[in-house]
Amino acid sequence: MEIFALFPIFLMLIVYVAVIGLTIWFAITFLHRQKERNLILKEISNKLSHIEIRKKDEEVS
Repeated sequence: MEIFALFPIFLMLIVYVAVIGLTIWFAITFLHRQKERNLILKEISNKLSHIEIRKKDEEVS
């Protein structure tokens, strides 16, 4: 009968560990995606820095 008295404690412990685990997983996934996004934006920035931008008013010679 004493095992049934400990059941709510174990259940709360499992829930807390699951919440902490999901929070850590979300943070790692978020940081990984932000890193990928920054790499893509850096590539785009490098490509744009090589392009000469002209105004519409300027004539092409």
